[in-house]
Parts: sequence; structure tokens; C-alpha cells
Amino acid sequence: MSTRTISTLNAATQARGKAASLIIDASHPVKIIRIEGYITGTANTQIFLQLHSVVPTNGVTAPLRTLQALELDGFTFDYGKPGLDTQELASPLSVLSTGTYLYLSSTQSVFTAPVDGAVMDCQVEIEEYAIPVPGVSTAGDTTSNVASQLVWASAGGAAHRLVDIQAKNNSGATQYLMLFSTPPTAGDYPLMQWQVADGVTLKANFGSDTQVQGQETTTTYANTYGCYLYVSSTKQVFTAPVGTPWNIMAHYL
Repeated sequence: MSTRTISTLNAATQARGKAASLIIDASHPVKIIRIEGYITGTANTQIFLQLHSVVPTNGVTAPLRTLQALELDGFTFDYGKPGLDTQELASPLSVLSTGTYLYLSSTQSVFTAPVDGAVMDCQVEIEEYAIPVPGVSTAGDTTSNVASQLVWASAGGAAHRLVDIQAKNNSGATQYLMLFSTPPTAGDYPLMQWQVADGVTLKANFGSDTQVQGQETTTTYANTYGCYLYVSSTKQVFTAPVGTPWNIMAHYL
């Protein structure tokens, strides 16, 4: 397993950095191996490190995960292998974003910017997602205008694994990319979904071991193993959009 480290260290000057937040990756969920550092402030004062998938709004945004620490003290959170997957911290039906951010917060359940000036000197080790996976196949492309993309069909689908998705929303409005194991009809619930603003390109990486498995509910409740990406104008349930203004590409084994 190859890893890389993101930190508040200034690489140009080698000065130790101190900040109230750290962008781990603005474009991807990640698998975190280790978080460590030091927090300034007042001795024995409780503070929280929060993982977010978007830049949080003060007093509003709930974190994906909250970690407890103390000001004027060091911290280490070691997740080893397979690591803490930030994409799996949200429930399958929640709206996922594409980034990973670490913030200091004075409260646990929602993000609250510290008022005492506490900052952290921090580094985060993550699994390197950009390692080429041999033998991948490609479905779709980054230029054709579509509203859905078949990655692989249900028949024989249990043998396949989803590696990554790249999809750009050109619709003029925020829409949702949904993952299904069979072609959906209106009102169907996705296995997973991502909220994507207009003009934004979603990049989601799954490594090389993610099987897509659902269950048909009309007759036999048999497992289904296809991989179908559909654009929806509504979250949580599928609603076919007007037009075909997306570019969708996926890699799979």
C-alpha cells in the first residue's frame, strides 16, 4: 500500500504551519491511515477535530466524524489498514460530496469555530488513490452528453469491481449522480448518490475491490450486480432530468 502525507507544514520554507483547518483533498474522499499533530490554546480545554466532506458552515454543518482532543497537547489517531474511508462515513442514501476537510471545532455535533484562537500543527497520512490499477476497462467518456451510463450489466456483474467515476454536471443547476445495480424507474432509491453543482466535476475513487450489489424487490428478492449511473434532478429518489447535459466516465475491473 502506497501512502502520501498532507500537512500544515510549509513545504517551501519548511516552517511548521499552524491553522484551524486542513484541506486533505478538495476533490476526493480518501482513506485515512493516521492523523497526528499538536493543538495550541489553553491547557486542559476540550476541543474537537472534525472531518467534513465540504467546507463547513459555522454553527450549521454536522461532521462526518468527530475526534476528541485537548488544547495545548498532542494527538494521534491511527487507523492502520484498511484505514478510515471518509466515503463510507456517510450513510448510503445521504448526499455525498467529493472532498475531505479537517477542522478544529469547539463543539462536537456541529462545526463551531474556536473562539479562543486555537490552531493545530497537523499531518494526515492517506492511502494513495492515484496508483494505476492494471487491467481496467472504461465505460463512457468525458465529452459525450448523457443522462446515464451503463458501466456493466447485471448478468455476470458479480465478477466486476468498480474502480472510479468521473462525471461533470453541465445542466445549469445542482443535480445528483446515482448508482444503481439495475436500471431505475421513477422513485427508486439509489445504492449511493453524489450531489454535484453545475459546472463541477465529480471524482470518486473506490480502489479495486468494490462490488456493486443490490436487491430487486418485485418478486424473488434476488441479488443484482449491475452497475448503472443515472443523473437525477432530485436527491434520495430517482427523478429523470430534462435533457442529457452530463459527461460520465467510469473505470472497472
